[in-house]
Amino acid sequence: MPQPNVSEIERGGRGLTVHQAVRLAKALGVTTDAILQGAIEGTAARPGTSLKLRRRLQKIEELPEARQRVVLKLLDALLYQEAS
Repeated sequence: MPQPNVSEIERGGRGLTVHQAVRLAKALGVTTDAILQGAIEGTAARPGTSLKLRRRLQKIEELPEARQRVVLKLLDALLYQEAS
């Protein structure tokens, strides 16, 4: 991820995609819950992150890695389709 994007996220100027949250959590050796809820120093939960979304992310984390990749690819496809 380019440094300007990281800076924007740290300042709260933009949020993370699910894929970015998962990759960041893996890189830091923490759960996506820790990323989204701001349990890591220097990060903050995105305002308005719903409990429903956090529960779904937790369920995704509980899936086997191969299934997680399928879910994330599907989400990415839907999100990028909406952005186009």
